[in-house]
Amino acid sequence: MPDHNRRSGAAGLVLIELIAALAILGFVTITATALFLATMQGQLQVRSDVAVVEGLRTTMETMTREIRASTSFQYNAALYGAQSLAFTRPLDGGATATVAYRLAADGTIERSGDGGAVWSKITSPLISVTALTFKPAPNSRVAISIKVRSTQSRLGQFYFSTVVAARNQSL
Repeated sequence: MPDHNRRSGAAGLVLIELIAALAILGFVTITATALFLATMQGQLQVRSDVAVVEGLRTTMETMTREIRASTSFQYNAALYGAQSLAFTRPLDGGATATVAYRLAADGTIERSGDGGAVWSKITSPLISVTALTFKPAPNSRVAISIKVRSTQSRLGQFYFSTVVAARNQSL
């Protein structure tokens, strides 16, 4: 007659083995979830970075296009570190317009096409400009430096700079 009190080698799992397996499975699940969430957060951070760069790229393109076709530059401060720039831009039919760019107190770059009477924001609401400088550079050029940060996240600051050559006249 078989002895039911003895345990054979293939009898199955005991309670302690089952608890250990569940603990290991729980640890693996929690670790995988944490890695997935960290990856998603990193992806959102990268998207925010891209939005800042794209927003500023559009603003810089607008400014550089107008500066290239302009003459007669005036800076609002000493030759170095001006936060605004005004210049004369030729229009069709030989007319001209005074265009100006400046850093506004709310962290946006503003443009005026009428000599400073009316200003409009040209930066994306996703970015906050913390510094904007215009400096004269050799050979009829304007150096533009901008420091920005995202308004949507706690990213660090980005620094952008470019040098634009005026095609029409020297500074």
